[in-house]
Amino acid sequence: MGQMKKILQKTGLENKGKLKLVAQDCPSPREPTDPQEGQTYSLLGPDLVVHGNLISRGKVEVAGTVHGDIRCVALEISQGAQVNGNILAGDVVVRGAVEGPVKAHRVALKETAQLKGNIHHRLLSSEHGAQFEGRSCQSHDPTGAICKIKA
Repeated sequence: MGQMKKILQKTGLENKGKLKLVAQDCPSPREPTDPQEGQTYSLLGPDLVVHGNLISRGKVEVAGTVHGDIRCVALEISQGAQVNGNILAGDVVVRGAVEGPVKAHRVALKETAQLKGNIHHRLLSSEHGAQFEGRSCQSHDPTGAICKIKA
């Protein structure tokens, strides 16, 4: 699993097949760069529902539903996907629904995006048709304050 040591703990299998993922050696979001060799990519499919926090050193694509916080280098929320929680990443692309604050260096709200929550960003773009309800706060280091908090 690369440089990151992960501890995956399955809990509640008798509780309707829900998984709880716990990670150690958590990454701090950094300003996005071009994809690096060996960078991980994780896809949460459209039929997957996660109750818990997600942490990754690479890119995460959510096509299903996440009830919890997401912390990663790059995040893409696909059309039809839903995230309820805090987002902390270097680069965020939203095509689905998000409810909760977003802190990222770059945030792109695509035509089908629905975001309810404040956005702390360095760069923000929004396509015609994107829905945004909240405050936009531009900052030189939007993830800096939260990076000091241990995940």
